[in-house]
Amino acid sequence: MKSLYFVKAGALTVKIKANVPLSQTQLDAGDTDVIVAKMKDGDFFGESVFLSDAHQATASIIAESDEVVVNCITNDYVNMLFARHQLYAAKFYKFLGESIQRRLYGRIAERKGFDVSSFF
Repeated sequence: MKSLYFVKAGALTVKIKANVPLSQTQLDAGDTDVIVAKMKDGDFFGESVFLSDAHQATASIIAESDEVVVNCITNDYVNMLFARHQLYAAKFYKFLGESIQRRLYGRIAERKGFDVSSFF
């Protein structure tokens, strides 16, 4: 089921399978788990499947703290809500777009060593 997940409490790690060379001298590649993000209270995940026609998750989410609380909102619920309150749809998708943009800029800045806090 397509859903968005909002981290209410705890710490999570986001990993993807990446086909990378096993070493500089080897030509063969192997699947390796690569950490692409750390999540905390207020973050969300699941948007890749939620916003697309994909039916399979593109990442694995691993709990890193003893207690993790995640709220789930299903696509069916969102569609029902927007059918009744159409104004919410624009606000919701604007929120998702801006959040994804901040996340992307933050990851780029982290890799480049920039501070993007002044951009937002």
